[in-house]
Amino acid sequence: MKNLLSATLVAATLGLGLGLGLAAAPAAASDTLENSQVWSEAEGSVSDLVEHRSEEDFAAEASASEARQRRLDALMAEAADILSTSEVVDERARLETIREQIRAARNRIDDYRFKMASAPEPAEGTMSALMERFTEIVRPTKDTYREHIASEKEEIAELKTEAAEVKGAFAEGLRGLGVTLSDAQVEGLLSMATAEDIVEILAMVENLKDINTQLQRSTVNTGESLEVAKRYYGIHTVMLEVAAFMHEEFVHKVNSTYLAKLRTITQETRTVQAEAREMLRRERDPGLRKVLENNVKSQDLTLRTAAIYRDRLIEQRDSIREALSRLNNRVDVARNTYRTAQLASDLINMLRSSDESFEAIMKLDLPDLRPFENLELQREFDRLTRELEGAPSS
Repeated sequence: MKNLLSATLVAATLGLGLGLGLAAAPAAASDTLENSQVWSEAEGSVSDLVEHRSEEDFAAEASASEARQRRLDALMAEAADILSTSEVVDERARLETIREQIRAARNRIDDYRFKMASAPEPAEGTMSALMERFTEIVRPTKDTYREHIASEKEEIAELKTEAAEVKGAFAEGLRGLGVTLSDAQVEGLLSMATAEDIVEILAMVENLKDINTQLQRSTVNTGESLEVAKRYYGIHTVMLEVAAFMHEEFVHKVNSTYLAKLRTITQETRTVQAEAREMLRRERDPGLRKVLENNVKSQDLTLRTAAIYRDRLIEQRDSIREALSRLNNRVDVARNTYRTAQLASDLINMLRSSDESFEAIMKLDLPDLRPFENLELQREFDRLTRELEGAPSS
């Protein structure tokens, strides 16, 4: 989201809302109050963060009480949530809603087909259309369910068309964040439980780059005052810390949530499969053997998909972890520069070079988002994603 935080940031950092005790300074002619929604929402939490960190002189390890550390973590989470706002994040959420609607329509079709099997054929004869309709309401016929199924299929077709449009907007939004993916890669990304986290990190970095541009411009507009530059650099350092916080949260979520759930799914599947194989070894009835053989095939698919899922999660985690390592180096330098504040020119140069920093950090070397080998594997992938996200499987 380009230039989402325009000169509102300039005015706020000059003391109109951040409480940094700065005197107002002339703003550039291009500095206006347009497109200020994200910053206006983030201003309070960022202000608290700057105050909190300034009191600790931006120490690398806070020596404050446990309660104060919890407050800092809460502020970080709040700021990260607001600063990751982007249209592309909204498109991903909208697409997930459409997919849920498609799944619900398919479930209704399955239900109608089940009921149609035992429904009577439509009555023949001279019954009036009104009477036929009343009879079908009281006791639906096969034609009733055929109509319902046709209606659901029409809805699914419309939803798929809408999904394709949203997916196109999503891909375009990613390109705006500096990430170009093929259609297959977009599908691969969207099928992962981590999709929302990755997109939010990309959106946050784009917003921080916009903020940093305004910090540079505003610092120059104040005549490169050392005191003002130091204040601005406090905000810049907080932004880097928020970025590091989001990266750490991603790594923690993958390790403690997604990979942990996958291990549970894998262990349970292996247990059930061992039971099925043992029953298959003893069973002589052809019908029951067929059921057990199908069960084993389904379990094999789950295990194979879980293994692929695990590998992709680890690839993503390691990529973000590597970016976090580079980012932490930048954070350390920013903290040290803030504390020393040797010369205004040093701060200006750091601000100017931070554009490159953000580019280097956030060229998320995304692992190859490989397309799926077949639709069956993709469906199983989607099912596991819903389980990892805590949604009921359908």
